[in-house]
Amino acid sequence: MPPLGRVIDAQRSMLHPLKRYVYFVHGYFGSDDIFYDMAETLIFRHYFTTYDEVRYFSYFSAYGATTECEKIAVHCGCTISDFAIDFANELLSLPAGSQVNIVSHSMGGVIAREMLRLKRTDFDTHEINFGQIVTMGTPNAGTWLADPLNNWAYIVSFISGLPHGDVWPSPVFWSLCPGTSFMNTLNEDPSSYSDGIRFTTAAAQDLLGLPLTDIHHGDPYSDPVVTISSVHSIDAWNQTTFWSMFHTNLVSDKYDGQRTYNHVGEWLNYGDDSDGDGLLDDAESYFYGTNPNLYDTDSDGLSDSAELKTYNTDPLDSDSDNDGLSDGAEVNAYGTNPLNWNTDGDSIGDGNEVSWGYNPLDATDPIPASSLIYRAWESAGTTGYVRVNHYTAMDYVKVYVKYKSSSGYWTSYIHVGTDYTPSYYGDYYVSWTLIQGYVQMKVQVKAYDSSNHYLGSDYQYVTLSGGGGGGGGGGHVPF
Repeated sequence: MPPLGRVIDAQRSMLHPLKRYVYFVHGYFGSDDIFYDMAETLIFRHYFTTYDEVRYFSYFSAYGATTECEKIAVHCGCTISDFAIDFANELLSLPAGSQVNIVSHSMGGVIAREMLRLKRTDFDTHEINFGQIVTMGTPNAGTWLADPLNNWAYIVSFISGLPHGDVWPSPVFWSLCPGTSFMNTLNEDPSSYSDGIRFTTAAAQDLLGLPLTDIHHGDPYSDPVVTISSVHSIDAWNQTTFWSMFHTNLVSDKYDGQRTYNHVGEWLNYGDDSDGDGLLDDAESYFYGTNPNLYDTDSDGLSDSAELKTYNTDPLDSDSDNDGLSDGAEVNAYGTNPLNWNTDGDSIGDGNEVSWGYNPLDATDPIPASSLIYRAWESAGTTGYVRVNHYTAMDYVKVYVKYKSSSGYWTSYIHVGTDYTPSYYGDYYVSWTLIQGYVQMKVQVKAYDSSNHYLGSDYQYVTLSGGGGGGGGGGHVPF
């Protein structure tokens, strides 16, 4: 993992310990796999980059029902409140501080609402928070198709090829009829259990509604399972209608541009951007660890969004590469790389070059890298010499030497001289007495300006003749 990723993860763990989940909840005829394409598409499009985990809740699985007969038995022997309590128990097992977001289809949305009605106080006590709840094709006010006296239920079952056929209606389904005790209780005071949660409802309108006018009570173009008015029953919720789509296409819209997938992604990541930095408040609080009320959390001159999405710098550190320049100054003022402390690759960090009046984008300013030494040599086995090129910014050089023995060991560096005045050849020149008994030396030169700023260094290796005791350069000083 890159350093920036580790920083973000650390900040996230320390400041925002809660995990964020997205749960998919199917309806009366559904199963987990109806959401697989949606979840995969949303993940592929990075809608879940601010979420930790995607999960599914199936009340059929909670009762071990896998066959059609077993599922019918669940519908006939349980209630929606039973399913809601099962769902609540799973969520209450999550770590304290977790945030839950729900995408539900058809009756799955009713289960989610009933769960909140029954257990909202328990969730608050256990610090289980809710962010966004999306209900698609959910009969929030009930559906007349669930009336046990409505023969259209059987006709629609036959036309649609619904898997339960003639035994489709059940006590669970009948409870969804408008005016039942269950629906009246659910809608009596929804704000008492939904306060602080963002709700979005979606419905489908399709042309099959045309011959089924009687089912929809004067709304011939609405969803053949639940009416538009029953889906969009609470005015305070965000509402969306998809045209020319079936009820099941809301979660299985493979052949129509996956329109619902895009919308669900937007709804899940819906939220305010209080500081206008291009990141939603939820993402800043729960994922990046930045301040949702500050456009530029680290005050470096770059917005949090720009740091994360454009420059890959750390929005929690004003100087990501620790070179002495803020990330914003590097990007906006100097054109240097905010992730590289030494953009031009010379010996001086960007911050020092700017501070000392040099160009942080030019490796030859103030001196060319690794080009100080004109030549280093030894003479007569007793004296070492080095000749150093002079560049405008240089005011003096320091020379250091270390020696290598015949067995391969090196000594530490020894300071052998400093030259403040270039010779009449325009170069610096230093000589020193060799230490005897070594086979090689490494000559290092460091350059400084008049303010004693270190400008860079260069080195050369010199073989010592006679083990450091003889003739080498023959006594000639090669100017």
